[in-house]
Amino acid sequence: RALPAAFKACPCLINLDLSRNPLGVEGGIALAHTLVHSHSLRTLRLSGCNLCDCKPSPRAWRPDAIAMLLQAFKGGALLEELVLSKNEMCAMWADRISAEGGSLAFDVQESNAY
Repeated sequence: RALPAAFKACPCLINLDLSRNPLGVEGGIALAHTLVHSHSLRTLRLSGCNLCDCKPSPRAWRPDAIAMLLQAFKGGALLEELVLSKNEMCAMWADRISAEGGSLAFDVQESNAY
Protein backbone atom coordinates (compact mmCIF):
# COMPACT_ATOMS: atom_id res chain seq x y z
CA ARG A 1 0.00 0.00 0.00
CA ALA A 2 2.80 2.41 0.77
CA LEU A 3 4.55 2.04 -2.59
CA PRO A 4 1.94 3.75 -4.78
CA ALA A 5 1.72 6.61 -2.27
CA ALA A 6 5.50 6.95 -2.24
CA PHE A 7 5.67 7.18 -6.03
CA LYS A 8 2.92 9.82 -6.03
CA ALA A 9 4.74 11.81 -3.34
CA CYS A 10 8.02 11.62 -5.29
CA PRO A 11 7.04 11.88 -8.97
CA CYS A 12 10.63 12.66 -10.00
CA LEU A 13 12.18 9.65 -8.23
CA ILE A 14 15.06 8.37 -10.37
CA ASN A 15 16.83 5.81 -8.17
CA LEU A 16 15.29 3.44 -5.64
CA ASP A 17 17.21 0.90 -3.58
CA LEU A 18 15.03 -1.56 -1.67
CA SER A 19 17.82 -4.11 -1.30
CA ARG A 20 17.81 -6.35 1.76
CA ASN A 21 14.16 -5.62 2.52
CA PRO A 22 12.18 -8.88 2.84
CA LEU A 23 9.58 -8.01 0.19
CA GLY A 24 8.85 -11.61 -0.75
CA VAL A 25 6.63 -12.54 -3.65
CA GLU A 26 3.66 -10.40 -2.59
CA GLY A 27 5.81 -7.30 -2.11
CA GLY A 28 7.47 -7.87 -5.48
CA ILE A 29 4.10 -8.15 -7.18
CA ALA A 30 2.87 -4.94 -5.51
CA LEU A 31 6.03 -3.17 -6.64
CA ALA A 32 5.56 -4.41 -10.21
CA HIS A 33 2.03 -2.98 -10.33
CA THR A 34 3.41 0.35 -9.11
CA LEU A 35 6.26 0.45 -11.65
CA VAL A 36 3.88 0.73 -14.57
CA HIS A 37 2.88 4.18 -13.27
CA SER A 38 6.42 5.37 -12.56
CA HIS A 39 7.69 7.44 -15.45
CA SER A 40 10.88 8.81 -13.93
CA LEU A 41 12.41 5.76 -12.18
CA ARG A 42 15.56 4.59 -14.00
CA THR A 43 17.39 2.44 -11.42
CA LEU A 44 15.76 -0.13 -9.15
CA ARG A 45 17.84 -2.28 -6.81
CA LEU A 46 16.10 -5.32 -5.32
CA SER A 47 19.10 -7.35 -4.22
CA GLY A 48 18.38 -9.83 -1.44
CA CYS A 49 14.63 -9.16 -1.21
CA ASN A 50 13.58 -12.85 -1.20
CA LEU A 51 11.48 -12.22 -4.32
CA CYS A 52 11.13 -15.97 -4.92
CA ASP A 53 10.09 -16.82 -1.33
CA CYS A 54 12.98 -19.28 -0.90
CA LYS A 55 13.50 -18.39 2.74
CA PRO A 56 12.98 -20.18 5.03
CA SER A 57 12.13 -23.09 2.68
CA PRO A 58 13.59 -23.47 -0.84
CA ARG A 59 10.69 -25.81 -1.62
CA ALA A 60 8.37 -22.80 -1.60
CA TRP A 61 10.12 -21.24 -4.62
CA ARG A 62 7.74 -19.08 -6.67
CA PRO A 63 8.54 -17.03 -9.81
CA ASP A 64 5.43 -14.80 -9.62
CA ALA A 65 7.15 -11.57 -8.51
CA ILE A 66 9.90 -11.83 -11.13
CA ALA A 67 7.31 -12.56 -13.83
CA MET A 68 5.28 -9.51 -12.78
CA LEU A 69 8.37 -7.29 -12.78
CA LEU A 70 9.10 -8.40 -16.33
CA GLN A 71 5.49 -7.69 -17.27
CA ALA A 72 5.92 -4.16 -15.88
CA PHE A 73 8.62 -3.59 -18.50
CA LYS A 74 6.25 -4.73 -21.20
CA GLY A 75 3.61 -2.43 -19.71
CA GLY A 76 5.67 0.73 -19.93
CA ALA A 77 8.13 0.88 -17.03
CA LEU A 78 11.20 2.73 -18.30
CA LEU A 79 13.92 1.30 -16.06
CA GLU A 80 17.47 1.32 -17.36
CA GLU A 81 18.93 -0.79 -14.54
CA LEU A 82 17.28 -3.52 -12.49
CA VAL A 83 19.36 -5.36 -9.88
CA LEU A 84 17.92 -8.72 -8.81
CA SER A 85 21.00 -10.40 -7.38
CA LYS A 86 20.79 -12.59 -4.27
CA ASN A 87 17.15 -13.54 -4.83
CA GLU A 88 17.71 -17.30 -5.22
CA MET A 89 16.79 -17.25 -8.90
CA CYS A 90 18.97 -20.24 -9.80
CA ALA A 91 15.82 -22.31 -10.35
CA MET A 92 14.46 -19.76 -12.81
CA TRP A 93 14.27 -20.87 -16.39
CA ALA A 94 12.14 -19.46 -19.21
CA ASP A 95 9.91 -22.55 -19.16
CA ARG A 96 9.09 -21.98 -15.44
CA ILE A 97 7.89 -18.42 -15.89
CA SER A 98 4.67 -17.72 -17.66
CA ALA A 99 2.45 -14.73 -18.00
CA GLU A 100 -0.75 -13.97 -19.81
CA GLY A 101 -0.22 -14.52 -23.47
CA GLY A 102 2.59 -17.05 -23.13
CA SER A 103 6.06 -17.39 -21.76
CA LEU A 104 8.44 -14.54 -21.13
CA ALA A 105 11.90 -14.81 -22.61
CA PHE A 106 14.68 -13.17 -20.65
CA ASP A 107 18.23 -13.60 -19.42
CA VAL A 108 18.88 -13.98 -15.71
CA GLN A 109 22.36 -13.13 -14.52
CA GLU A 110 23.12 -13.76 -10.88
CA SER A 111 25.88 -11.59 -9.55
CA ASN A 112 27.58 -11.13 -6.22
CA ALA A 113 28.36 -7.55 -7.11
CA TYR A 114 26.29 -5.00 -5.27
